[in-house]
Amino acid sequence: MSETELLGQLAQCLGAAGLLTTSTDMAGYANDLSAARSGRVIGVARPGSASDVAAIVRICAQAGVPITPRGGGTGLSGGATPVAGASLVVSFERMRAIRAIDPIGNHMVVE
Repeated sequence: MSETELLGQLAQCLGAAGLLTTSTDMAGYANDLSAARSGRVIGVARPGSASDVAAIVRICAQAGVPITPRGGGTGLSGGATPVAGASLVVSFERMRAIRAIDPIGNHMVVE
């Protein structure tokens, strides 16, 4: 599957707000705050639900394209930096719901 076909399938699933493909829009997603070098970002998927995430994973697995998950991008370890070669960044910025908070166990469940 070509990158164009991959991005077309993702656009169908996610809509205009769910996929960034211009170099200007993607520039801020290529690195985190570390000095880690990044691979080439082919697109930024911005899922709004768990079913969106499942569709993204399925499409990328079929195409053999690596996924780089991204939260806020403020990491200092290179974890939000795409691998060498072409990678799709999946930014979870649109998934904001808190499902449960457990103050005794000191954790929360989020989307």
